[in-house]
Amino acid sequence: MVIDSGSRLSDLTAMTSATKPPAACLIGWPAAHSRSPLIHRYWLRTLGIEGGYVIEAVPPEDLRDFVLRLSLRGFVGANVTIPHKEGVLELSTPDARARAVGAANTLWFEDGELRSTNTDVEGFIGNLDASAPGWDAASEALVLGAAKLPIKTRIVTRIG
Repeated sequence: MVIDSGSRLSDLTAMTSATKPPAACLIGWPAAHSRSPLIHRYWLRTLGIEGGYVIEAVPPEDLRDFVLRLSLRGFVGANVTIPHKEGVLELSTPDARARAVGAANTLWFEDGELRSTNTDVEGFIGNLDASAPGWDAASEALVLGAAKLPIKTRIVTRIG
């Protein structure tokens, strides 16, 4: 989905934005409890990367407007947490993984288009690899989750 990339802003605004370091955010509701800014700012500092990372508490009724104006708000991308992981699919161009999972947690701009993916899969499988070696050879699995969360449970198959 092609969105407003800020190209209609005045030259003065565009020049001001161009001099600012790139910034990303976490989009969620509620979101104040997140430790994402601590983690991302640590790695930005440690690796000497100029940039910023902030929390954006976005109520569900404001998600569409917030995401479609993400770049106008000064962001080059975003992480997405509950309850918005499913909602951002229709507001972006999801890759095959995000479509398969039915949720996205990462947004970025590519060629003026807002794209999305889901990196939860790697985290989930990495945790299984570390804490339950051989899990992928099992013929059965029990998945326990928080049924009250607005997330659908999907079967995860290891590919490759």
